[in-house]
Amino acid sequence: MCLAIPAKVVKIEKEEVLAEVKGQKIKASTELLKPKLGDYVLVYGGFVMDIVDKKQAKKILEEA
Repeated sequence: MCLAIPAKVVKIEKEEVLAEVKGQKIKASTELLKPKLGDYVLVYGGFVMDIVDKKQAKKILEEA
């Protein structure tokens, strides 16, 4: 079982985003979903798999 926590999109380049969570930066493909700058996303296997509501993401990050 894998757990994912929301990462904030801090940069978008072509078909890839750079997202940050707790100081770590993650690159992920936007082939499946197209998030906007500032969105919170779940990344799995190098792909953006879901866009998370900002309130929900912040609540999860506070508890993580």
